[in-house]
Amino acid sequence: MTFAPSMKFTLGFALLAIVATTWAQDDTSKVRQVQAQTATQGAQVKDLHQRVDTLEANSAKADAELKAKDDTIADLERQLAQARAATAAAHPAKATSAGGGGH
Repeated sequence: MTFAPSMKFTLGFALLAIVATTWAQDDTSKVRQVQAQTATQGAQVKDLHQRVDTLEANSAKADAELKAKDDTIADLERQLAQARAATAAAHPAKATSAGGGGH
């Protein structure tokens, strides 16, 4: 079967339109796929940011608690040193007799 030149042009144009439509559909599908991946990755990034914020807040809270405990320990050590000094001042004979016995 032979086709007239105008028929060949029409068939060629129809074939080109079908191929172009298929490519456009493929491109649209690819764009949708990339958009979906981007949305998924965006949600993951948002989740990671929230997790980092939570970890940083927990770390700051733990640092504050640790500083408070360190301050309490330092205060207790100071009180203990004062109590030892007061005890030593109240009993000076005990401190000197232990080192001087034997003469």
